[in-house]
Parts: sequence; structure tokens; C-alpha cells
Amino acid sequence: MSVTIQRRQLHGDVFDPSLPAALDRVFRARNIRSPQQLDTSARNLLHFKHLKGVQSAANLLFEAIRDNKKIMLVGDFDAD
Repeated sequence: MSVTIQRRQLHGDVFDPSLPAALDRVFRARNIRSPQQLDTSARNLLHFKHLKGVQSAANLLFEAIRDNKKIMLVGDFDAD
């Protein structure tokens, strides 16, 4: 089995000269152009109505709570 590493195209100029070069490269490869794009506060989250499958998930959660079922939450926090 062979593994191929593909480098992403870099966008724009240096993001912030004070950052380590590796972090600058990550930001530029993801086309991040301003510090505001890195803001992880709740005000920058998508409105829940825009989340795919949110109504189905809410229904499942409601039914599980109503029926006193166990719930397991799984998340992929490094999704990009």
C-alpha cells in the first residue's frame, strides 16, 4: 500500500509574520485570511437550522429522553 501526500495550494501572503511558519502554512492552505475566521466563539457558529439533519437528530434525542433510553454522543472535533 502506497501513501501519497498532497500539499494544499497556499493562498495569499504570509498570514501573520509573528506566527511559526508551519502554522502560517496551515492557515494559508485553508484560505484563512483574517483573525476573525479563527474566532471560535458562539457568535460565529452556524444557526442550528442550517445544520444538516438537525431536525432528525432533535427527534431522536427527544424520543430517547421520553423513552428513558441511553444516549451516546460522538464528535469529530478536528473536522475541517
